[in-house]
Amino acid sequence: MDSSLFVNMRMKELRFSFGLVAVLCSLSVANGAQTAFRVGGPFGDSEKAFLEGSSPTAFVYEGLIVDSGTHPTAITLQIYNESLTETQTFFDYCYTYDEYSDEYNTYLDSQWLHICGGNLISNNTVVTSATCVKDFVDMVGGDDLVMRAGVGWFELLEGVNGTNHQTYSVVDITVHPNFNSATPQVNNIAVVRLSQNVILNEYVKIAEMATGNSSHVNENCKFQGWGSTKCEVDGHRPHASLLQVANLTVMENGICNRIWGLKNKSILDTEVCGVNSVEHSTLCDGDFGGGLMCPIEVDSPTFELMGVASWNDAACNGCMPAVFERVSEFRAWLVNQIAEFGSS
Repeated sequence: MDSSLFVNMRMKELRFSFGLVAVLCSLSVANGAQTAFRVGGPFGDSEKAFLEGSSPTAFVYEGLIVDSGTHPTAITLQIYNESLTETQTFFDYCYTYDEYSDEYNTYLDSQWLHICGGNLISNNTVVTSATCVKDFVDMVGGDDLVMRAGVGWFELLEGVNGTNHQTYSVVDITVHPNFNSATPQVNNIAVVRLSQNVILNEYVKIAEMATGNSSHVNENCKFQGWGSTKCEVDGHRPHASLLQVANLTVMENGICNRIWGLKNKSILDTEVCGVNSVEHSTLCDGDFGGGLMCPIEVDSPTFELMGVASWNDAACNGCMPAVFERVSEFRAWLVNQIAEFGSS
């Protein structure tokens, strides 16, 4: 088959799939389904629910458990809260219920709560979303709240004792200077500095940031995170304990904008959208700040950081495209932050 003909057929197939997503979403809106959207902050429904003793409602469809070490740039950002108990923390996780149901009281990191994801962009710098960390800018290192970053982590319940896990204190947070809480969709990006340089190995690597030449439209990319899942533990829909991955196809901004227009939202040039119209896997509470990783070339085993998870539909059902900050648009600022941080 002529290669140009194949490409055109593939483009039509993708546009049809995306169009189907739009039709399904428009029907759900017409039937009075969830119409809100969620900007990725540290405490979504899942976190608030178990902290307040109620049942979380948001979840991610069809995430897949990754193999340990296959996503070496992924970071878990966590806060310390001495009021948390082993039971409360255990029920915020999932996919390890059988293994840990009789042993969670021995979980040594029971008072550390995963709040957001991130990606390593230098030996001591992590990029995440501004909405994840803005409330903690003045608290890092204080008596009331401590933040740490898990590097090379795979199983949250194993904590600092997990195989190949590295853990560092967060000593500085810098939110993008043009971020404004009144418009959290805009410039929703931040960096955190670690207390010392990480040890690079096959489980811990620095992400290659996408450049202005990277679009990846209609390409299959991957998103990884420990966010809320569709599984249930005693009626709760908690975070995953094992790192999950979702396969997402990058959409043209114009198509994404038309779909989000159904809910009176618009897509900025500084954003990029990803959707899985087959499995409906997507991102949700606890996933924000994590990275959309795309192959540098088609079918290449080498990936680059294309986006930072910013916001999504509150239903987290995969109907609407997930929205990321486009890393190439912020690359200059990120490079400058890395230079300012220097080496620990």
